[in-house]
Amino acid sequence: MIAMLTRAFFSDPLLRWLYPDDDLYSRYFERFVYAYGGAPFPHGSGMTYDDGDGVLSLWHPSGYRLPYEDLHACFTETVPEPRLTDVVAVFDEFARLHPKHPFRYQTFFARDPLSDHRAFPLLEALVRCSDEEELCIGGDVTSAANVDYHKKVGTEVLGVVQRGTSHVYYTMLRQVPQSDTRPCAVWC
Repeated sequence: MIAMLTRAFFSDPLLRWLYPDDDLYSRYFERFVYAYGGAPFPHGSGMTYDDGDGVLSLWHPSGYRLPYEDLHACFTETVPEPRLTDVVAVFDEFARLHPKHPFRYQTFFARDPLSDHRAFPLLEALVRCSDEEELCIGGDVTSAANVDYHKKVGTEVLGVVQRGTSHVYYTMLRQVPQSDTRPCAVWC
């Protein structure tokens, strides 16, 4: 799974801003995965195709709060100094924009560039599961193209984040659709 994520995020604007040199990326990406997205591993909150190959979604379970001190420690030890202050500010802003109510925080949604699988069916499956559990889905998106992709399932931009030398990033949320069985929509 780490190898697939490493390939999938190799040209991601956020990850390459953190680790612009290929050697730094190769050396520190796995540490970042565990610092930022670590909760899915012990909690089993992830989804792949039946064959486990090609497309992957990982999220923090509802109610889980990322231990930002671990993430900040990762940054302090792995991000080149000229960017460190901006990197911490970007992730602090992501945290500020996230809902205060429980929601499914999607940390990684990736398609392996070596795979023929399409990613959208997996995103639709995640949305169906979240709707059934009446959970909002949120995440931080690293490009305008990915914003458009996530809007296809009803996700909306909550805020735009840019600090210092960073690219522009987007915090997004998809609310649970109103149904006939609930008197009002749930907004996280």
